[in-house]
Amino acid sequence: MTLLLPVPAPVRRRPAQKRSQDRITSLLDSTARLVDEAGVHSVTTTDIAREARSSVGVIYRYFPNVTSLFDALTVRNVKVLSDRLEAAIGGQQCTWDEAARAILEVLSSLMQHEPGFRVIGLGDSHHRGARRDSLNRA
Repeated sequence: MTLLLPVPAPVRRRPAQKRSQDRITSLLDSTARLVDEAGVHSVTTTDIAREARSSVGVIYRYFPNVTSLFDALTVRNVKVLSDRLEAAIGGQQCTWDEAARAILEVLSSLMQHEPGFRVIGLGDSHHRGARRDSLNRA
């Protein structure tokens, strides 16, 4: 089972170098921690830059606004969910009960242990119905 992401992570620039990829990962990790602590509506780009030991300019180099960081975190959450479900099921045939159990176990684990997942989840918490396109429908 491979889940293809219908929407790429919403970044202004695609990072080519490992250092830039690591910077985006750091920004997303920082965003996830801050969202867990303060909630979606309290997080600012200044907070994220401070947490990531970066600058606001670096954030805007890759993301047009804080909502796009949440969108990128959503895409990452979907990828993590897909990878963990694939590992749990292992490409094997399973019954509905086994599939449901695997899904619930993976979701429960992500809610408890994956920073930002409980708040951002799969993208429905930060838009509050404002966007009815790409991420929520995908």
